[in-house]
Amino acid sequence: MAHVGLSVALCTCNGAPWLGDLLESIRTQTRPPDELVVHDDVSEDATVDILRDFAASAPFTVRLHINEARLGSTRNFEAALRATRGQVVALADQDDVWHRSKLELQLWEFDQDPTISMVFSDATLTDARGRPTGSRLWDSRLVGRTLRRHAVVPEDLFARRALTTGCTMAIRRRGIDAALPFPEMMDSQLAVMRHDRWLSLVAAAVGTVRA
Repeated sequence: MAHVGLSVALCTCNGAPWLGDLLESIRTQTRPPDELVVHDDVSEDATVDILRDFAASAPFTVRLHINEARLGSTRNFEAALRATRGQVVALADQDDVWHRSKLELQLWEFDQDPTISMVFSDATLTDARGRPTGSRLWDSRLVGRTLRRHAVVPEDLFARRALTTGCTMAIRRRGIDAALPFPEMMDSQLAVMRHDRWLSLVAAAVGTVRA
């Protein structure tokens, strides 16, 4: 089996309107992934066809799994993460468009410090047509102030508030192994966290997390 240094875990569900832009932005990364693992949550549009067409010509391995029944976002990401083989895994949402150097820069951060278990970033917000709205994720006064003071984010801050967004994060294998399986309480609609905040909390417990 070939060594897999970098995986991308993508979850889809009726994402046909946006998926082509995301896949193209992954294909043209300055450091492409070694594999793209996609878990589709019973899409009823052209999502699966788009993914199969992309897999046929992608310059890296694409592994597509179609769920037998709808799992919902949190459990779908759990299954996708479990299926990845990379030593570092970047999470993707179906309506993302990635900057070309995203994966290269994230890997550079991991290479600088072996204690880093997760990195995450700010992001430009766009409208439904992909046009920048003029806002960014970290424009929130509370989040921005917190992250400017704590480039290495301590565990207690993740316990107090949601600071991360899944589509901006990459996590080292040890963080994924420690975070799986996800707690049963995350199935509740009243749960205080979803997969991205849980991954951040666990990653901070087994290493350091860098914003």
